[in-house]
Amino acid sequence: SDLDLHQVFWTNVLWFAVVVVTFPLSRLYLKKFNPDGARDRSILEDAVLLWKAATNLMVVWSYKNVCQDLNSVFLESWIGHGGYPGKAEHWYFNEYTSRNVDDTWMYMVVQFGMLFIAMAFALLFCTGLKMYQASRQERGLKAGFADLWLKEPPFLLGIGLAQSHIFTSGWYWFPAAVVRADVSMAVYTVFVRSVCGVICTVVITAITKWHRQHCKRERGKWDQDTLSARWVWALWIELFVRALPFCFAWQWSQLCHNMYFFGWFGCQWPYEECGKSTLWMWVFYCALFMFVAFHAVPKLQATAQTMQQLEESYGKTLCKNDKHLLRSQLITNQQFATFFSYGLGWGFTSVIATECKQHITPNCPESITASNVFYSVVTTIVLIFGVFCSVSHAFLGGFRLRRRADMIVTIDQGCAHQLFGDIDNDSNGYITRDELSDF
Repeated sequence: SDLDLHQVFWTNVLWFAVVVVTFPLSRLYLKKFNPDGARDRSILEDAVLLWKAATNLMVVWSYKNVCQDLNSVFLESWIGHGGYPGKAEHWYFNEYTSRNVDDTWMYMVVQFGMLFIAMAFALLFCTGLKMYQASRQERGLKAGFADLWLKEPPFLLGIGLAQSHIFTSGWYWFPAAVVRADVSMAVYTVFVRSVCGVICTVVITAITKWHRQHCKRERGKWDQDTLSARWVWALWIELFVRALPFCFAWQWSQLCHNMYFFGWFGCQWPYEECGKSTLWMWVFYCALFMFVAFHAVPKLQATAQTMQQLEESYGKTLCKNDKHLLRSQLITNQQFATFFSYGLGWGFTSVIATECKQHITPNCPESITASNVFYSVVTTIVLIFGVFCSVSHAFLGGFRLRRRADMIVTIDQGCAHQLFGDIDNDSNGYITRDELSDF
């Protein structure tokens, strides 16, 4: 709280550099720990797997923080008064004065510029990874973490956040003159958030449809293995399109936060200072969101799979007239499935952030002293290994047990060839004892 925007930005830049360097090391020393298969594992193995997954997520999240802090620095420098156009007493709705309109246009310019910066850095970083990958392949070696990051770039969340801020610009164009004092402000905020979400959905669906059609038509040009100008341009488009689900998830998560916290409890953004019950508000929000996601995501994924099969099999015959509708429904269902996944993650992150802000545990000390640091480290270790690893171990253990039961059913139904095909890692037609034990 004592740091200004520039200090916060450079602190997160330093943290991003640290996690980028440590991630390849964790991949190197923990490569023998594989999450695949259904065999039972000890809590220590699951703790290592959790750490291995968390290190990659730390890179993703730290880059998002760097982009967010840099955006705040630009806005505060060029707009001032908190970095938002308009006035806080008018909820930053537009009064359509010359200053307010100019600030809103400047806000949009900053967001487009921030999107370009976020994508440019990601492009340069991935280009460097591609060069490293090529040099390793020339020597007959695997590229390791470079292969992983080129398949799943860790910059998509930061790019998606920058994209989302562009759609949020609609909030600052809403006229303040239409707001009535006798109407709850929650009505206006939910309405504006809903409009931004719908516009976001329509635009993302249209861009994703274009991308799917273009990639299918130009598959030979886009799938370039060697570093070239065409590959760089393809990567630029891929980064933009693959970040759109994060943009979608962020927009609709903000709508859910607004409806729950401000609509029900009158708690204002950023929903971290709603009194002594703030932590419980976030806990119940996560529980409610998890309940809805648990029932909605399987249905969304099943419907999306059906739509994809219909499009691929009958898109040019029986469902020719419905081809574009099938594709739109497929994309929308996939976007909402992603929204539930990442929205729940953001909810749990906010639980930890609220706990930290209220200093309920010694995890986030108010002052830096030897004793406070000691208690903070002990608390963090207890939370990670005593709570998170235990919950993860119990959840994954149940999942693997169900998968082993499904294997028995598969064998009993005479479909063992499908099961053994998954176990045969080297695809040589034989299953060794090690392959069976690892699976």
